[in-house]
Amino acid sequence: QARTYEFPAIIEASTSSDLTFDVPGKIVRLTVDQGDFVRAGTVIAQLDQTIARNQLVQAREQYEAAQDAFRRADALVAADDPRGRELAARLFAEHPGHPELFGLAQGMRGMTTLNPDPGPGDQR
Repeated sequence: QARTYEFPAIIEASTSSDLTFDVPGKIVRLTVDQGDFVRAGTVIAQLDQTIARNQLVQAREQYEAAQDAFRRADALVAADDPRGRELAARLFAEHPGHPELFGLAQGMRGMTTLNPDPGPGDQR
């Protein structure tokens, strides 16, 4: 007859990993339970994407509105309309970190934050 022995013990995994999301949110799906074996690349949890999707829609709308405002200002400046220079100056002040250089009108200069060095054709 086989003998059975009992010993008190705590069993722990030989390796473990602390995982976090890069953004805050509410977990809407958890695909594993504590103690499950997980292979690399397996999705183990998913966040609610509602807030992120709404933020993306809002950012796209803001981008499109800004693009539209720049197009209107550019058309007015091209027509040598003083309202265009005023609108362009206001837009440039509202978006000082814009990474492009704009020729707003003759005698006016827009500065870039990425490359402030003069290029060919820059008249100083």
